[in-house]
Amino acid sequence: MRVSDPKQMVGKMLCENVQRKWTEDFVDEETGEIVQIERNELVMMRGRVLTQDDVAEINFHLQSGEVKDVLVSNQMRTGLYEPGDTPHHYEVVVRCNSVKHNILLYATCLPMAIQIAIDFCEQILAGFIVMQSAKVSEYYHIVSYTPKKEDEVLRYFVVTVSHWDDKAEKNLDDLFLTQAKDADMAIDIIRAFIDKDEYRKKFYGDYYVKKASESPVTDIVPAEFSSEYIKYAKTEGLVLNGERIGQKPA
Repeated sequence: MRVSDPKQMVGKMLCENVQRKWTEDFVDEETGEIVQIERNELVMMRGRVLTQDDVAEINFHLQSGEVKDVLVSNQMRTGLYEPGDTPHHYEVVVRCNSVKHNILLYATCLPMAIQIAIDFCEQILAGFIVMQSAKVSEYYHIVSYTPKKEDEVLRYFVVTVSHWDDKAEKNLDDLFLTQAKDADMAIDIIRAFIDKDEYRKKFYGDYYVKKASESPVTDIVPAEFSSEYIKYAKTEGLVLNGERIGQKPA
């Protein structure tokens, strides 16, 4: 439970880090204006059973307004959830009005991936959204393709490109994801993507396409959309705290 009464803290396990937050005046050297910046400092690490001395220290920061409350539990938990900080591709499947959507996105952990998918789907879909599954995905090089008027309905395809790696001293496979009308078109798009850039041509050398197959992905969350969540998590030291980061206030 989240509490601010010191009497409810003694003997409880601290479930999240305690950070004090305050603002300082800062003079902008270019404009001469005084601006406020938010500062924060770690007071106490999660996972400890709070003693009277611990609570006295927390209470000091509560009285100053630098700490609003703390999250504690009467259950002794030796395992501590670590959200992680390395972005991965995740695939999140949702259903809206009986239609399944397979969403590909970047996130640093599964809870963040779910929140990003919810935020994204709330803005592109209409109706009740039901979360069905979420998992870490393969890493893809996402290659954009600008549709032409004569194009048929485009779907996502995965193109597997094999190339020699000098360090590993063996052939390695890279996965590319692009929209196309069929597998042959997807291969042409990826070949053009590699061949038009001198660095990529040198890196992949005498590459060859192993296969191309249709992907279940139906939508890709823009990288900048996900990056707002990742930046927030790093700044706040939390996963999300239930906020819709991608949904800008009016």
